[in-house]
Amino acid sequence: MTVTKSGRQLVVLANLATTSRRYKQLYTFLDSSTLPVTRVVCGRAYAKVSAPENGSLEAFVRAVRAATTTPETEAVDLVLACHGVNAAIKFTEGKQRLTAMEAAFAGLPNRHKLRFAYDLCCFGASHAPGLHQIGFDAVVGSRGVNANSAFELPTLMGAWANGQPLGVAVTAGNNPTNRMFSDAFASLRFTDVDSFKELSGPDAATLRISSTPQPA
Repeated sequence: MTVTKSGRQLVVLANLATTSRRYKQLYTFLDSSTLPVTRVVCGRAYAKVSAPENGSLEAFVRAVRAATTTPETEAVDLVLACHGVNAAIKFTEGKQRLTAMEAAFAGLPNRHKLRFAYDLCCFGASHAPGLHQIGFDAVVGSRGVNANSAFELPTLMGAWANGQPLGVAVTAGNNPTNRMFSDAFASLRFTDVDSFKELSGPDAATLRISSTPQPA
C-alpha cells in the first residue's frame, strides 16, 4: 500500500523569536518564512500543510492531534524549527525536556499515523529518542548547533516531496560545501556548531513520501 497526496498532512512549527532575547529580527524573519518556504517546496505533495496557532507545547500537541484525528489522513509529517539544547526543546512555556514532551503527547489518538519528523532545532539528533517515543518512525536532526537550514530545508524537503528515499534526501541536505560554509560562518558567534544531520529509525533511509507509517 502507498499513501497518496490526499492522505498526507504536514505540521510546521517555527518558534524562534519568542524564546530568545537576542537576534530578534533574524529569528522573527526565520519564523515568518519557514512555513511559506515549506509550502512552496513541498506543499504540492500534501493535502494540507498547517501550523499551530502559537509556539507553545500545548498548541503543538493540538495541531498534531488535529492532523492525526482527520479521518482521511494516513500519514503525518513534521517540520520543527525551535531553539533546542541537548535533549530539550524551547517552547513558549520554556525549555521542555523530552520526558515532558512525551507526557504532553500521552493521550494522542492515532499515533500510528506519525511518520517523519524533521527537527531543525539545534542538537536535533538528541531529540530523536523523544520523537520516536511520541510515535514518529523517522527523525532527522543535527549533531550540534544547526546553521544550515536556509540551504538544507528546501533541498531535503524538495527531494522528499519528489519521491526520493529519505536517506537520499538527507544526504543531499548534508552537502558538505554548503554545510561547512554555514557552520564556519556561524562558528564566529556560536560554539558547538555542527549542522550535520543524523537520520534515525528502523528502515528510515528507505522511507518515501508515499510510504505508509509503520504499525504502532
